[in-house]
Amino acid sequence: MGGRHKACPNFNQGTCVPNPGVESMPITLIESTTDQVTLDAAGETFKLATGETVDTTVAGNDALITSAADMTVFVDGTVIAGSDGIEIGGLDSSLQIGTTGTVEGESDGVRMLNDNAFFLNNGSVTGLFDQGVEMEGNNSVFINNGTIFGESDGVTNDNNFGQSFFNNGSVSSNLEGFDLSSSGSLNLVNAGSISGGLNGIRLDGTGATVLNSGSIFGGEFGIDLFSEGAMQVINSGSITSDEIALSVNGTGATVQNSGTIEGVLEGVFFQSDIAQENINTLINSGTIASNGPRAIQGSSGIENIFNTGTLNGNVALANGDDVFDGRGGTVNGSIFGQGGDDTIFGGAGDDDINGGAGNDTLYGQRGADTLAGANGNDLMFGGQGNDDMSAGGGDDVLDGGAGGDFLRGFGGDDILNGGAGNDTLNGGAGSDVFVFELNAGEDRIFGFEDGSDLIDLTAFNIASEAELEAAISTNGAIAVVDLTALGGDGQIALHGSAGLIDANDFLI
Repeated sequence: MGGRHKACPNFNQGTCVPNPGVESMPITLIESTTDQVTLDAAGETFKLATGETVDTTVAGNDALITSAADMTVFVDGTVIAGSDGIEIGGLDSSLQIGTTGTVEGESDGVRMLNDNAFFLNNGSVTGLFDQGVEMEGNNSVFINNGTIFGESDGVTNDNNFGQSFFNNGSVSSNLEGFDLSSSGSLNLVNAGSISGGLNGIRLDGTGATVLNSGSIFGGEFGIDLFSEGAMQVINSGSITSDEIALSVNGTGATVQNSGTIEGVLEGVFFQSDIAQENINTLINSGTIASNGPRAIQGSSGIENIFNTGTLNGNVALANGDDVFDGRGGTVNGSIFGQGGDDTIFGGAGDDDINGGAGNDTLYGQRGADTLAGANGNDLMFGGQGNDDMSAGGGDDVLDGGAGGDFLRGFGGDDILNGGAGNDTLNGGAGSDVFVFELNAGEDRIFGFEDGSDLIDLTAFNIASEAELEAAISTNGAIAVVDLTALGGDGQIALHGSAGLIDANDFLI
């Protein structure tokens, strides 16, 4: 990209090694004054040395202004302004503030108006009533190793492209730490501290990436992201908030977390002003947590969430056709599919999954899981463990897998298969089919409706109806099917069905 190659050709991820050629060039020293300093000599280098002060507090105007191209300004002294502290306006110009440098503006601390700008702060910059630093040019580089404060924004820009921001120091504001907009190719790399009374970072547009290994805090949002496409947040540090740690509004956003994202109300909030058109992706191998009800909250659109880390709190997906893949991860809470045809995989623990409206596919995986299909024609697979599975009003398929499972069909024409283990099945209303495998175990059926429901024993390869009926007996009010006599293992106990069961109730 562009940037201040002449002033700092070797910068990398916020590290600047000044060009020795710049230091060997003639440098014009700026002396202490209470008047505004205006610099307009193209290609020249100026320096405010340690101990020198430019103070325009009484005059009430900007302290130092440049307007010509290819200028370099070093500040090791003090700049105090009644308006903006320093304004750099020429193409290819740079401002470098040393460790002893201080810039304070009644309005903005520093304004970089030029394209191909280079800004480096190792000292202190303050905007008492507005912004700490404004980066208004395209193809520019911002590096902060010191301290920046702005009343309204710590750092802001003007819907630019080709900008790179590197923060290794501290950026803070009573409102927004970073307030940025991108029309393409903007990067914010934080290894330091960013905080805002409202938002740590507010970022909108397209083609932007936030790479955080430091700390980001916002009173309302840690990061408030408005994505029009190709936006990324890659976090290995911490993103926290008194309300919502990370808000994603729009489409085409990807969040990768290997660190910590934690909000008092919500960890991550996906939202959109355009229903069903937004598609966002979250990949978590770290921790996403909330002290409130939800670690992750969706609204409209589609969320694709892949969790191999830890989610502390509930997960509520959006109203689109969402994917939640929790294999290898842990959810300390419930997962709600809400609207749409969702696909949900639980984790290794005891998952609580509710598909919500739509035709959902639910996988409990390991653990003692609770799966609820709600409305729609759902597919549910309990996996390993003693699972509790409930369908809704649609035509559902329930497969308990291994373990002692409890399957309830409720309304609709359901298919129930307890799998291995000692299972309890209740089809509810509708014409249901109960499927049994060779290793079915000691299973029970409640609510079997003679003449409507069927028992599927096709896995047993039964030769005749006579062979089947020989395996049927009664025990009080219970009809018993001996699966061992049919070449399998275990039995089926149909409670309340004694004397009602014959070969017509089976598929063989």
